[in-house]
Amino acid sequence: MCLYKNLVRPILFLFDPENSHQLALKLSSFIRLPLIKHLVLAFTNVSSEKLKLKVFGIEFENPVGIAAGVDKNCEALDVFKTFGFAWVEAGTITPEPQQGNPRPRMHRFPNYSAIVNSMGFPSKGCVSAKAKLANYQDLPVIGINFGKNAKDEGDAVIKAYQTVAKSLEEFADFFVINVSSPNTPGLRDFQEKNKLKPIIDAVKEVNINNKPILVKLAPDLTIEQLNDALSTCIETGVSGVVATNTTISRQEVAEAKDLPGGLSGQPLKKKSLDVVSHIYSFTNAKLPIIGVGGIASADDAINMIKAGASLIGMYTGLVYEGPGLAKKINQGILKHLSMNKFESISDLIGSKHK
Repeated sequence: MCLYKNLVRPILFLFDPENSHQLALKLSSFIRLPLIKHLVLAFTNVSSEKLKLKVFGIEFENPVGIAAGVDKNCEALDVFKTFGFAWVEAGTITPEPQQGNPRPRMHRFPNYSAIVNSMGFPSKGCVSAKAKLANYQDLPVIGINFGKNAKDEGDAVIKAYQTVAKSLEEFADFFVINVSSPNTPGLRDFQEKNKLKPIIDAVKEVNINNKPILVKLAPDLTIEQLNDALSTCIETGVSGVVATNTTISRQEVAEAKDLPGGLSGQPLKKKSLDVVSHIYSFTNAKLPIIGVGGIASADDAINMIKAGASLIGMYTGLVYEGPGLAKKINQGILKHLSMNKFESISDLIGSKHK
């Protein structure tokens, strides 16, 4: 969206990244005004039967969604639907409110279309999230991404995931267990089988309506670690995985080598793409994948879907490209389907492996 890149983004980039993010969420409330909403819909709506798909039992209007981290506290979930995003992963939501890590904790690298964040799950908690979710009228498909509080250790970790799932189950279309953020000390250890399985089992206990449960994985796992996590997901009967979270690697952005936190954006693209491709092959396409990492164009999205992702989510791409990105991606996918004589997007999923 040229208006965004030429006018809005330069203004937002004058400020601290986190302040800009909060400002954008607050300004998005104007989209709810009937006239503005009507105008936005007129310019962003891309509707086609070819884009529709069913993933883990849920009908999606198109594959394009908002990754966790964009709307941590459920403040603008309905607005993303207006811009053409079919689903939003809210959160990460923790059981109790917490501040997260000290600021500054977000850093832009425009030359790389990248961001490094060390947020540490700042959250208003699941009670606040529940109150906000109860007030919405017209939402896209909602995923609830949730994690533990920084103080939680031992059995309290399992209890933390169970608490959020139980509190928000009525509002979730699907759940995402986040055990892969690099910004909560020790969290990534819970991708190991003996630690991941008890969390999944605990969440399943309170998932009374059998909402799909997904696990979000890191891009920095070895093949052995990744296979171990995937085997656990299959054995416990989860519905899918999100691949991937941010990376601790700084190989592509040397300027960020001394910053703590996870790197997202274009430098993450190849790593995430490789992980998605491996997951699709290792699981014989039996575990649906939400592909996240470095998606900022229709080509990026198409490549991720061809690698095996059924749905694609974005955060950093939204920061650099603007809310018109959903329209561009959906239009690009439709063009690709037509040129390659695919009947629907389902034919595109994992097509590079066929």
